[in-house]
Amino acid sequence: MQNGKTSADQAKSEASGASAPYSLAKTAEQSQPGFLKVDPGTLQITFANQRFCQMIGYTRDELIDGTVTFRELTHPDDLKQCEMLLQLLVRGDIDSYSLERRYLRRDKSILPTRTTITTLDRGGGRTAVIGVISTSAEHGFGDELALPSAPPDGASFWTRDLRSNTGTCSDGLKIVLGLDPDGPAPTFGEFLALVHPHDRPRVVEEMRRVAKGMFCTAEHRIVRPTGQIRWVSQSAKPLFDVDGEVMGVVGVCLDITDERSKPRHTQSDHTVETVKRYVDLHWDQPLNVAALAEEAGVTARTLFKHCQLAWGFTPNEYIKRVRLNRARAILEMADRSTTVLGTALKCCFQNAGHFARDYRLAFGERPSDTLERARKQCRL
Repeated sequence: MQNGKTSADQAKSEASGASAPYSLAKTAEQSQPGFLKVDPGTLQITFANQRFCQMIGYTRDELIDGTVTFRELTHPDDLKQCEMLLQLLVRGDIDSYSLERRYLRRDKSILPTRTTITTLDRGGGRTAVIGVISTSAEHGFGDELALPSAPPDGASFWTRDLRSNTGTCSDGLKIVLGLDPDGPAPTFGEFLALVHPHDRPRVVEEMRRVAKGMFCTAEHRIVRPTGQIRWVSQSAKPLFDVDGEVMGVVGVCLDITDERSKPRHTQSDHTVETVKRYVDLHWDQPLNVAALAEEAGVTARTLFKHCQLAWGFTPNEYIKRVRLNRARAILEMADRSTTVLGTALKCCFQNAGHFARDYRLAFGERPSDTLERARKQCRL
């Protein structure tokens, strides 16, 4: 931070300039989502866009100077579930969650919302929690998609409206791409042209999956116009309208080039990469730690040690996460023959009750809810 500015001062200056990206329209007239960033250790809000400030009734300074914490904004009846899901998220057991939850406004009135929370990853380390919040009447994009002009801590943001195939991005993303920050936002085609040719098909496939309602997070390379290569960690999530149809996508990116250049523990990396590759290929088959250890050429004890070092969780937890994500993908692209029980069995969950519980903890909704939404979309 330069010139002795506090985070509150910086956020305030970002929002008060002539190019401030936020609308001051009333909540009922504004359909862009609220956005905030939270320190998972203290639950202190470190960034909030003007939309969220309007929704909750506090000023930006009050939210980010510690006067009000994320916990104090949560309805008491929702607090236990939110803290449990947040703990799973920070621990790495789940990648994101989405649920109906209530916020407490400054005037103590209740604000029902649909909230999606995920983490920002920097080189495998959880650095922050971000949330996209919409009220019950605004699960889609508005006519204009607003983003922070100077995202904090190296994060950059982008949006894409699938109805008009238009979008916008923060200045930070233009810098990552090697473009003029004062220039126009690149089109999706222009962005793809800057993705490394070897990574381009995977990025296209990820965007196709997000457009179908799936959450995706992955790493890819950017080739700047100068030829310089940068590594980017990107998370993208769909935004739905009130009918459950995907109307657009919001994404967050981190430049992780410096983190990837740091020395790595070769043996540990080999172990976890072997496990990851094997599980990703055999997720629908019986798996156990002994088989994974044999595949990686290490003992079971070493396998656990390396996975804990690299991921912060066990091989079995990774297997469960992969299978849950596969189950969600199957349910979100369901046809008339798809059932919850059939999906659970296909993904090697033998106990339907345990599957439903783990699914709800991971994604904030029941598998039957996901299936019903997918069928509704098919009927449209």
